Amino acid sequence: MLSNKLLLLLYIYSINGYINTININNNINLKSNVNKNNNINFLIWKGFSIPSKNYIEFSKSIINEGLKKDFNINITICNNYNFPVTDFNNTILFGHSSGGYHCLNNNNNLKAKITYGSSPKYIYDNTIFKINNNKDINTLNIIGEYDGFISYNKLLDQIYYNINNNLKNNKLICSKSNHFCIVENKKTFISTLLCMYDHKLNSDYTIMTKDVINVIITYILYLNNNKTKIHNCKYTDNILSKNNIYEVEAYRHFLRTKPDLSKTYMFIDNFNNYTYIKTAGIFGDMLQDTLEYKSNKEIKEVTTTLQWLFKNKDNDNDIFVFNYKKKNYKYFKLPYIIK
Repeated sequence: MLSNKLLLLLYIYSINGYINTININNNINLKSNVNKNNNINFLIWKGFSIPSKNYIEFSKSIINEGLKKDFNINITICNNYNFPVTDFNNTILFGHSSGGYHCLNNNNNLKAKITYGSSPKYIYDNTIFKINNNKDINTLNIIGEYDGFISYNKLLDQIYYNINNNLKNNKLICSKSNHFCIVENKKTFISTLLCMYDHKLNSDYTIMTKDVINVIITYILYLNNNKTKIHNCKYTDNILSKNNIYEVEAYRHFLRTKPDLSKTYMFIDNFNNYTYIKTAGIFGDMLQDTLEYKSNKEIKEVTTTLQWLFKNKDNDNDIFVFNYKKKNYKYFKLPYIIK
């Protein structure tokens, strides 16, 4: 009789098998040797200056999760924005970061398009990078809650666009992840050079990546059966319905943040006993009204961000407010720590 250990190993192999990884024409191809009735081509178009090897673990995890759902996902990490397959109808194109723009702008008759950490179509159409894509292609846009490059608030703009244009094949999901988790939280030289900060770089990227993969896998199942619930649907509805406060630990990182109707940023300066807040739109007005009504501190409006940051030596008990009218932002500096 076979030992329990050997039976366990055979069971694991029957589910996962082996994933063969080969390099063909500078593209990395990953394919399981387990035979399934359902096979899908999955092309990854990378973010700018991100090495292809950084997507390998992400790709393997997608393949393994697909095998559990009884379909085989053949993945190619493309070195450039090319198509190393001919069966477009059975191909899903996945674009990460800047690769998402090129993904949306592609007009091949694909099974579906998926973007991650990239603006949806409506945002690009209001810039010089206007999208000329085929609206008949099923499309999923995913943006992470903790993405430091693009806010999930962009999904809300696309929702309104879809309603006004009667688009029903564009799904929008916010995942519990940051921008770089699918590439092992490895920053690029360009992002470092430009002082662009992603959130949660010191967190366990595998947990965030798993959440992204759950969205992808359930979306693939949805394409075959539209009664399937896409992962994080309710979570997306909930997070887009309110303004959320995010505390940023690093001062320089906080300076680079941009608030919007979904996000308010806060930095606690424990050394100097200050709380800095960046908020947008009506939420800034509401906060100022609340401070004026309930606070016993004098509120002083300043005209520059430098005054907001540094004007405190002679006014340690005052609240400073900078109104960035061009962007409809309001910045607050409170002379105490918010617990």
